Amino acid sequence: MSDPNYAQEPKPSTSSEPVSASQQISAPAPKTSATKDSIPSAAEILQPSKPSLTGADDKVLSVAITTYLNTIYDEFDRQLTRTLTHLAEPPPAKEPEIVARLMGMLVESLTNLAVNLVGGGLVNLAATAGGANLGAAVRSAVQAVSKPAGQAVGVAFVKQSVPGSARCVAPETKQRLPEEPGGKSTLDEFGARQQRQLSSRKADANVIVALITSTPNLDHRRLTDLAVQLQSIEAESDDGSRFAQQVTIGWLNFCSAISLGEKKTVAEPDLLGANEPGGLASAGIKGVEQWRGGHDGFVDVSIAFPDQIHGLEGIKLASMRAQTSAGAIRILRTLESPFLGTPIYRRVWLGQGPSPLGWDPALVLSPDGSVNLDMDNPILAAVGRMQLTDIDQTRSIDDDDKEIVELEQRGDSLSTSIDRARLVSLRSKRASKRVERSRYAALGGSMLISWLARFSMEGLT
Repeated sequence: MSDPNYAQEPKPSTSSEPVSASQQISAPAPKTSATKDSIPSAAEILQPSKPSLTGADDKVLSVAITTYLNTIYDEFDRQLTRTLTHLAEPPPAKEPEIVARLMGMLVESLTNLAVNLVGGGLVNLAATAGGANLGAAVRSAVQAVSKPAGQAVGVAFVKQSVPGSARCVAPETKQRLPEEPGGKSTLDEFGARQQRQLSSRKADANVIVALITSTPNLDHRRLTDLAVQLQSIEAESDDGSRFAQQVTIGWLNFCSAISLGEKKTVAEPDLLGANEPGGLASAGIKGVEQWRGGHDGFVDVSIAFPDQIHGLEGIKLASMRAQTSAGAIRILRTLESPFLGTPIYRRVWLGQGPSPLGWDPALVLSPDGSVNLDMDNPILAAVGRMQLTDIDQTRSIDDDDKEIVELEQRGDSLSTSIDRARLVSLRSKRASKRVERSRYAALGGSMLISWLARFSMEGLT
């Protein structure tokens, strides 16, 4: 008989015994429908979010890589087509034989910028994902595809140049653009070439992906990383707009390059006479055309000076105008970049008054950031000298220069050795003055460039 002072453990119930109301039992787990949960709704299909690639197998990752890769290239093509409608045809080139090569260099540069987004990931995948399992045959095939189209995977372009900024053309590469029936424009030719290049690189990249992912025992983690990387790039809506901006910058620089003409060497300044004593005054006829001429793609900035020059006191930004189409100007404004950081040609004029005769070009900033100074510009020299100077004094012709002109006009008719010696002496004196002026102009140019750092392209008209 049991002791009533001690509770007894409940007996396990059977199917034939009733269950006590006070007895605790485990509730059955709710039934789930695996089929229902695995089928997405119509809304999820029509408006899906970015799928997670975590846990995806190699086959799914390969499909994801190819899909996102194609989408990225297709967006580049759409942005190119749209941007071309906003660009303007340049005037006839002064040196037609360099146009085809400069256009080829522009297309090459823009293609690098576009495919570099995906290139690094593909190279990394080719180099590491397969490891020892990437067989010799597959490796050779990847290299065969990569060599003629190395740009597609970013191999050959560690350092990228500004699109369209090149002006040195090897003699053996000079050729005119082909004559097309119906008079195909330069802009149309550029658009066709750029689209062909993007299409070719897209095909090459797809072949590389197919060759690599066909290798057994790939590094799954690296394959996942590449798929996630491309998914992220595809999701960034501004990638396409950035490409449109680069196309615009490249086209403006191309137009400027064919207007300025060919450079003989890379070390040569972009404008004749720049950064040397004598500056524009000693640049010759072609130099004057480069400094003062109208060039498609240039942004011209005018800085107004007061009657009395003392450093940069009282100067004002009078205007900022681009010599290009209204559509290109709108695209440049979207850069929201500082004036000094925008990689196009920017020419700075100094002076005052409504007449063009009161203004002179003082410096030109090149797309690559180099500075071209007219080191004989009197206003620049007055700025660097930091002494109160009447602006009219900067416009007056030196008496010695007047005498030099008079003697040079007489030429061979100089009757005496005294006149000839006088001319030699005056030229030597002028050279010394120019060296001194160039030192002050260099300082004034540096001060002016620092002052320009406060402005952006938003004020462009």
